[in-house]
Amino acid sequence: MSDQEFMYEKPNGEWATNRSLGETMDAARKQCESGLKVYTLVRDGKTLRRGARKWVLDGLKRNLEKGEIGDTYRIRSGKEMLFVCREIKAAIHIINTNGNVKADKAWSVAKAEYKDVSFLGAYVCKRILGTFTMSQHSYGNALDFGRSSMAQLVQLANFLYEKRDELDLQHIIVDDRIWTRGVGWSHYGGARHYHVHIDFTPQKSGSCGVR
Repeated sequence: MSDQEFMYEKPNGEWATNRSLGETMDAARKQCESGLKVYTLVRDGKTLRRGARKWVLDGLKRNLEKGEIGDTYRIRSGKEMLFVCREIKAAIHIINTNGNVKADKAWSVAKAEYKDVSFLGAYVCKRILGTFTMSQHSYGNALDFGRSSMAQLVQLANFLYEKRDELDLQHIIVDDRIWTRGVGWSHYGGARHYHVHIDFTPQKSGSCGVR
């Protein structure tokens, strides 16, 4: 699992957003001071745990790891509200494609967003058409996606472009367009792509085999 994000209320009443699980738990520990108080963990009005600070914080972490968007968790001590948080971005279940962790993550992110996306391959030992350069597919460092129309493929390519840094993308190719890191979008002179191709930075080289 990866990429869960949370929001929590800070002591000044403002909300911290787009925080990782680790950041959220750090804030919970700071806002729930150590001591002999009795703490209570509540989810949407239902009491989950009551007891020592560590017991309640451990319960918060476990619930956040497996919770759902919209669940609101509160920690109280008596009538005093100490901490409030909720999940705002669900975890992505990482699906194995070929053993390349970047390819696995990219496929999982795309599939979570667009259920109709089809997997057209990751690893195949081959040269780029018309050249002597080995394709990044030769190292499992690339993915091809399918959808039912060019408009949908372009939509997917734009979605992946928005996540280019998160996914460490080096190239995106769709239709007759290519995006290259450090260059931007331009005309693609190779065969028209009736699928979306992506590959990752750093680029791989050498003999065939998943890196």
